[in-house]
Amino acid sequence: MKKIEKLIADISNFIDEHYTVLTVVALFCYFFSSLIAGLLKGGRWDLYQNIAMADRYLDGQGFYYSSTEASSPYFPGVAFLSVFIGKFFYPWRDYILLVIASLVGTMFLYALIKLGGKFSGNKSLSLIVTIILASTGFGSYKSYMNEFKADSLVLLLGIFIVLVIEKVERKEWKCGIKVFLLLFCLGFLMDVTKQQALYVDIALGIYLLFTKRLALKEKTGILGSLILAGIADIVVVFRIPNAEIQTVKNLRDMPFWDIKSIIVQMGTDFKENILYFLFLFLFVYLYARKKIVIDDLGKKWLLISLAFGAGQIIGGWKTGGNAGNYEAGMISFLPFVVTAANYFYQEYFVEEKKMIIKGVLNYALCACCFVIFAVGVLRLGSVISKIQTDGEISEYLSQKFGDETIMYYSDQYMQIARSTVRPGMDIYTVPSNMKEYMHTREEYLKNQTYKYLYVNAEYFKSSDDNSMAYFAEKVDTYGMFTRYYEEVDDPDMPESLKGQLFVAK
Repeated sequence: MKKIEKLIADISNFIDEHYTVLTVVALFCYFFSSLIAGLLKGGRWDLYQNIAMADRYLDGQGFYYSSTEASSPYFPGVAFLSVFIGKFFYPWRDYILLVIASLVGTMFLYALIKLGGKFSGNKSLSLIVTIILASTGFGSYKSYMNEFKADSLVLLLGIFIVLVIEKVERKEWKCGIKVFLLLFCLGFLMDVTKQQALYVDIALGIYLLFTKRLALKEKTGILGSLILAGIADIVVVFRIPNAEIQTVKNLRDMPFWDIKSIIVQMGTDFKENILYFLFLFLFVYLYARKKIVIDDLGKKWLLISLAFGAGQIIGGWKTGGNAGNYEAGMISFLPFVVTAANYFYQEYFVEEKKMIIKGVLNYALCACCFVIFAVGVLRLGSVISKIQTDGEISEYLSQKFGDETIMYYSDQYMQIARSTVRPGMDIYTVPSNMKEYMHTREEYLKNQTYKYLYVNAEYFKSSDDNSMAYFAEKVDTYGMFTRYYEEVDDPDMPESLKGQLFVAK
């Protein structure tokens, strides 16, 4: 027994001594796993609607559309980035953006590890707990993150702003024009990325109003920089035609889920991340009992986590919301989960047991890294196959349909964009008026406005069912679809296209 304990201790000491190397390895495995998952499923509507907006802009048209064409319901930060990438790397823009998405998610995770180490005073435990919980849980968050839903970018930029303010509070940086300009740029990039950045702004504003670590002049300058960034963002975004309709009105008008659906969604998410929530509840208990004390950096991040988390939970209650909303809000609390885990570790285990627990956790971390890396490697062949299949579909569409305009589902946008076929109505976009949009889609099908459709027939069934959540009138788009269109029968068609390509009868 003593030999086993000595072996565990030796391994734990070795890992402690090589903490930096282990951190790099763990983060690389997380990045690799995220990237492979993103490439395998593609950017879906989260990314492809932004790329579609960028493509229209590069073609001399506008970003947002109020009716039938693909438009993201979020602020255009990712679309702006897509314009830049598309200008220089047009054929590969989706792959490059997927790499950036996983890189941003990994940088955010690293920032959470550093915060957890600072708040808990145990950087090794922060690495272990954060990587294990983030890798084994938060499935919905990761799924959206690696297709560039921009919550991670908003929170990462929020952390940068917090660190700048902390530098000023510690008198390490002088609160002058350079700091104000840096905060303005960070604030603008954060605000233009996604509407939920407002929650970060509110949290920072509350902190700045009540903190005693800054002089009035410093508070005024910092707060003024962030307010000016928000105003500049509003001016830039809402000067874009239809931006207000797509990014404010549409989301505001969406109804809430019924209570039963909300309870089921949140209950499922709780069960899937139960260890995380147990330690989070422990942190709340310990912090309320003053067993845990956090510094001002921790208070700033706690305020942001509370504001952002609350906003995301409420967003998850609306139609279209899901566990991805909840988990994007919850993951920001990971440093406090680490703090609670460290308290539990330090207070409830004797030294002999601590060494064993530490050894087991180190083993678990190494096993976790190995598994997620191995899974990524095993899926690499599928990624290559998917890229080849997408290319075959694009080539087939070009050869068979020339410059036809096709109704499509936004997840398939890049296959169309790489072909000579023109994208028509996106059946998954978020329109300015849902009822009007559904009727427009009915009319397009009835009048056979598009000769060809590249869609999954099953989508229309679920769409008809979901339409009841928006308005009481039932819309039978699936019935109209089957009456006026039939499946294309072509032996030369790529296998993955079968059952998705339709022609007017």
